[in-house]
Amino acid sequence: MTASRAIVDRLIGLGHRLFRYVREADGAPASTDRERGVFYALAAAGLSTRTSSCASTTAGWVRRWQDIGVPAVVVGETDTRPVVTGFEVPRREMGRRAVRLLTELVGPGARRPATRLLLTCPPVAGTTVGLAPKSA
Repeated sequence: MTASRAIVDRLIGLGHRLFRYVREADGAPASTDRERGVFYALAAAGLSTRTSSCASTTAGWVRRWQDIGVPAVVVGETDTRPVVTGFEVPRREMGRRAVRLLTELVGPGARRPATRLLLTCPPVAGTTVGLAPKSA
């Protein structure tokens, strides 16, 4: 949630006021957490957005949004090129922590450790963010 909020805060700082948020329609806790971060940042700034699922979002939709003056599209996760401005999900560290947790749960001297741990998602500068257009 924190990383998503940081992305939206950066866009707001660049003058963006109109947003669309695109996410997987998968119900995954990580997707929901990212969405909460986006909505939290927008609400804190007195702004709002609409959400679209990836299955229904096409390049045509993005062009239509641009045509009606929506300069900022925030995407839940992407592996596209160019390098998208956002944050990196620390997958290797998540894997390491998961193995440690498992060994603490079932290994010698098993104990009940905390089963939730939040990791920092480092920002990725990317090449896809700029100042809002004057008309936005």
